[in-house]
This record gives sequence, structure tokens and C-alpha cells, in this order.
Amino acid sequence: MTLRTGNRQAAVLLARMRRTTEHGARYPILAQLRDFGPVFRIWRGVVVLGYPEVAEVLRDTDRFGPPTPARRDVVQPGWRDHPAALLSADLVTLKGTGHRAARSAMHRALARTLGEDFEARVEDRIDQATERLAAEFSRTGSVEVMETVVEPFVAGVFADLFGVSATDTEAVLPSAWAFAKVIDEAPQLLDDEAAGTLLDFATRAAGSGSPMEGLSPAEVVGVVGPGLVNLTGAVGSLIQTLDQFPDQREDLLSGSIAPGDIVEELLRYDAPAHGTVRVAGEDVELGGIPLTVGEAIIVLTAAANRDPAHWVDPDVFRPARPGLARALTFGYGTHSCLGQSLVRVVLSRLPAGLYHRFPTMRVTEPPVVRPALLRNHLSRLVLEAT
Repeated sequence: MTLRTGNRQAAVLLARMRRTTEHGARYPILAQLRDFGPVFRIWRGVVVLGYPEVAEVLRDTDRFGPPTPARRDVVQPGWRDHPAALLSADLVTLKGTGHRAARSAMHRALARTLGEDFEARVEDRIDQATERLAAEFSRTGSVEVMETVVEPFVAGVFADLFGVSATDTEAVLPSAWAFAKVIDEAPQLLDDEAAGTLLDFATRAAGSGSPMEGLSPAEVVGVVGPGLVNLTGAVGSLIQTLDQFPDQREDLLSGSIAPGDIVEELLRYDAPAHGTVRVAGEDVELGGIPLTVGEAIIVLTAAANRDPAHWVDPDVFRPARPGLARALTFGYGTHSCLGQSLVRVVLSRLPAGLYHRFPTMRVTEPPVVRPALLRNHLSRLVLEAT
């Protein structure tokens, strides 16, 4: 396929987005991509970044559905013989009756665990993370918190959710990241080792007597894979953003701003996921561009959440701004994120625990993000308690 000059320029920008490790560097690139329109053709599909167009794709799963196993049969013959094929039956790739059944089962399982008792366990995990951070500050003065504090904290939260040990959950994080990359940047497959680690974890998490009993391993993986990555990314983003905007942090700690307002604006301003992938379910037109059935659609929710045609001053962090309920971070409708209530519970409680203990804590080095197109996950964040 021969790309027009404009499309070649867009391809270069998308490649730069995928490679960058500089926190925040993707947003200026997204602004440049808007010059090509709210929908533009590239490679063998389209990129969508205008707010109305992204909302349309996320809302209409019949015309713009997930990349189903049937679609992978076309683009990746033989993939079903791979050990990771079992993971295809997850909430991300299913649609129709199969998706509704799996989503209902997972919703019931989460409802059994996400209550007052679970919120109390989140508070306990925050206390443990704070104590760990205090010990590291005392020992070294400066702490890289993603690996030292954030990842163990998130692993503990998911351990409580799934009824497994925190050690086992932390050990599965690298495989969860690999799984998230497969979802985002198919058709590459999960390697055997990562697939085996995830399946072993999911089988134990769905075992007899566990909170997730009755779910299939694939259904567990469909939540724990992206969930671990996204919550880790969200916690890192929260710490970085509150450091970047100390006035809003002080207002939060003084009670002038509600925790929920900070969280909702954070999820618009610097979300842990920057997009998703869909495919055309039929011959259809999107933003004036015709698509044939099966063509890929790169859906950039981070761009929609900063679309200047929809948001006033979209690059400004402004808690309690109007319309935050319409942010597209967690998707829409039947494929919206099942774990969004968990993210809100954790993020709304974390600042009080951290910053009341360390009110002068600050970031001392430029944060580093993992290279990826559709995930926004800090790999390095150094803090100092001054």
C-alpha cells in the first residue's frame, strides 16, 4: 500500500508516539495528528481522534467491534494452535451473546468483593505502601516508587480482589504488561512463558472457594491483565500530576477540592490507557472515510479527551470542570471498563494517605514512561521527601 505524503507524516508521528519514553510527550504529538482530521486513513485502516467520532466507534459495537477471534483467523492463520489461544475468550475480544454472558459473570464476581470490606482493605494497603515509602525514604532519602512502592501496592489490591497472595500477583505483572501489549498491538502473540504465567494465576484465582469462583481462566485474565497495568499506570499518573500541580494538591488535602473531582479530571487529563483497537464489522463510513469490513480502527481516546472542539482549555488540569462524566477513558456501553469503580476507589483514597504523611514529597527527576502507543504507564518515578 502506497501512502500519501500526509499519511507518511502521520505514520512518523504515530511511530514517535509508540517509541517515546518522555512523560507527557504524546500529547503534543496528538495535537499534531489533529491536522490530518478527526479521522484519517493510514496503513490498512484508519486512526480516529475526534471526540464525536471516537464516541461513535465506542458506542456502536456492531459496526465497530473488537478484534474478535474470527478476525484473527484472517490476519493470523494458525494462531489457535498457540498456547495463548485460550486467552482469546476474554472480555476485550468477545462480542454479542458471548460477551454479555462473560460480562455478567464478571460483574457478579466483582459485586461480591467491591464493598465496604474491600474499601477497608484498600485503606490497609495504602497504610502498608506509606510505611514502605517511609522506610525507603529513611534508608536512601530518594526513592524510585514505581517498582518499590506502586507495583507492590497495586499487586496487593488485586490480591485482595481475587483472593490470592500479593507475592503471586506481583510476579504476574510482567506477563500482564505483555498481555496488554498484545491487546493493543495485535497481531503479535503472547509468548509461551507469559501465557503460562497468566493462565496459572487465573486458574488459581478462579478456583473453588475464591471470590472469582465460577469464572473461566480467560475471563479472569481479561480483567487482571489490563487491570493491573491500568491501575499501576493510574497511580503513577496521580502522583506525578499532583506534583506537577501543587496548588490543586493543597486544595485537595485541605478539603477545598473533593477527591472525586481530582480523580475524574486526572482520568481525562492523563489516563492510563490512551486508546484501543476496533475493526469495521461491515462496510461503513466513518468521518467521511469509507471502511470495508475487517479494516482496523485505531481509537485514540486520549486525543478525544483533549479535543479542543469538545473541551474548553483541554490541556489545562482543571478539577470539577463541566462535562467530566462524558470523558471516554473507560470506553462506552457494553465494552466499558468493568474495573472503573476499583480505579476510582483506589485513586480517591490514596492522596490522603501519602501526602498527609509526606506533605513535602516531590518528584526529583523527569518521569519515564514505557514505550507504547495505547498505554500510559510510568516505569520510573523518583520521589524525595524534603
